[in-house]
Amino acid sequence: MASRYPAQLSGGEQQRVGLARAPAADPPILLMDEAFSAVDPVVRHDLQNEILRLQSDLHKTIVFVTHDIDEAFKLGEVVAVFAPGGRLQQCDQPARLLARPANEFVSKFIGLGRGYRLLQLFDGAGLELHNLERICVSSLGRSQPPDGWALVVSDDDVPVGWIDADGLRRHRDGATLPDAMTVVGAVFRPNGNLSQALDAALSSPSSMGVAVDDGGKVIGGVLADDVLSALKSRR
Repeated sequence: MASRYPAQLSGGEQQRVGLARAPAADPPILLMDEAFSAVDPVVRHDLQNEILRLQSDLHKTIVFVTHDIDEAFKLGEVVAVFAPGGRLQQCDQPARLLARPANEFVSKFIGLGRGYRLLQLFDGAGLELHNLERICVSSLGRSQPPDGWALVVSDDDVPVGWIDADGLRRHRDGATLPDAMTVVGAVFRPNGNLSQALDAALSSPSSMGVAVDDGGKVIGGVLADDVLSALKSRR
């Protein structure tokens, strides 16, 4: 990359070079205007994380201009919403913008997903982890049928899938394990946010989401009601 001119780089590479050059002169404030608008969503996600890392390391004030409200909430400690003509409508912390938009313009600009976006701003630390009924994959042949749903885990406690009494019967009658199970959807890690906890709960056939540690091993289950209670207590 060092031997090529900017025009010879891909869009993502150009954005990364620009991001690296921006703080090189050690300015007190960085202005970034639609810095990631020309890249695909995957590269954009990576660049957003990189700018958060740089800001944490360099402790610089960054004024970031974007039309993407989700990008603003991810990057900004304070978000200012402007109407056409540059008229300031509200300037506040993301959680307060979501919970108490100042007027109809701000409310419409944020969109209908305000509650879901609010979940993304709060970490899931402190959520109660409930016991999950588990069946080790190596003992499926001799396990009692579960009353509802049971989580099938590997010998090292990594989630494999969900199974109910009917699925267990079909597996014993010759169905392959993937055909007898329901896949595990989203999982929750305790360092994740409330949105991830809710995704895990809603994607589970048992209504209890799977919580795993950093190694992917099951540590318990999360309930949607607990997520909503946690959100209510933090608003």
